[in-house]
Amino acid sequence: MRLQQWVQEKNIVVVLDPGHDDTHAGARRNGLEEEDLTLKIAQYCKAELSQYQGVTVYMTRESGACANGGGAVTSTECNAKRVEYAQSVGANVYVSMHINAGGGNGAEIFYPNQNYRSDLGTTGHDLAQQILNKILELGIGEHGQGLKIRNSEDNTLYPDGSLADYLGVIRRSKLAGIPAILIEHAYIDTSDANYLNSDEKLRRFGVADATGIANYYGLSKNTTTPVITSIRPKGANVLRINWRANDSQGYEVYRSTRQDGGYKKVATVTGKTYSDPNRIEGKTYYYKVRSILAANQYSNYSDVKTGVPLGNVKALYVKSRTSGGVTVKWEKKSSWCNKVYCNEKTVRSSKLSADRNNRG
Repeated sequence: MRLQQWVQEKNIVVVLDPGHDDTHAGARRNGLEEEDLTLKIAQYCKAELSQYQGVTVYMTRESGACANGGGAVTSTECNAKRVEYAQSVGANVYVSMHINAGGGNGAEIFYPNQNYRSDLGTTGHDLAQQILNKILELGIGEHGQGLKIRNSEDNTLYPDGSLADYLGVIRRSKLAGIPAILIEHAYIDTSDANYLNSDEKLRRFGVADATGIANYYGLSKNTTTPVITSIRPKGANVLRINWRANDSQGYEVYRSTRQDGGYKKVATVTGKTYSDPNRIEGKTYYYKVRSILAANQYSNYSDVKTGVPLGNVKALYVKSRTSGGVTVKWEKKSSWCNKVYCNEKTVRSSKLSADRNNRG
């Protein structure tokens, strides 16, 4: 079965492994710590991959803490448990993320040798090549040949008697039937650190990794991004958000009080509308929505739209009536009156009919 056909018929499960953790620390230099860098790269990679269809992404750790026993386990034992975790979630590929040290420059990626399961070696090589291609586009060079195999140095063998891979996560993944690669993105202790010293630069590595994975598996980005069509007051201190989108498993609604950040998920709904209660009268709120495509799979966020809730309107009555319309009177609300309405308005009968038809 061709790879593209296989992808179309089966969801790809990717396990990202941010190398090291706070207990089993990695390399340190130039004010940088490997375990922090790998976690951020993995998080950015996951965020980017989540924009594609047909892929589910897991991480062996979601924070700085060791997820496998902390100081009670060695680094070797921790890495073994990471591969066990990948096997438990049905991983189709295992991508271990690291930062190099020891003097040098450039990126390099290790992939499985051809022993025992040659198919996994071939998959690892081709996947590694796609990722390396995207990393090199960032301007960093490749260390040596860029793509590398490292065989056992103490004559560790696979069950068929062939020489095993040196790197534990690659060797154990092969034994579990999972192709695995290990990415050394750059050197922490040389001028390469200039590629690692900001979140934006780490994001670029994460996106490069994700794009390489997507290219290898032939993944396409989601086309189900919602479009917010309206945000209107709906009663006192309530905003109703409406959107259009392709049908999905559900939708997540996010809100903030500023446009450039601070968004929090306020609702998960199955329909394409949400009424947000208990908002502050006259305050501007910012909203965005994304579709839930499958477990751990989401569309891109919609563009941000704003809404301003109203308070209670009291003493509504018809002040006068003529053949051309009616004059409606209500109590003035100083905090929002000048933005929305005054406290008296004459409405023509044709307008009343249109408003009645457009109530949302």
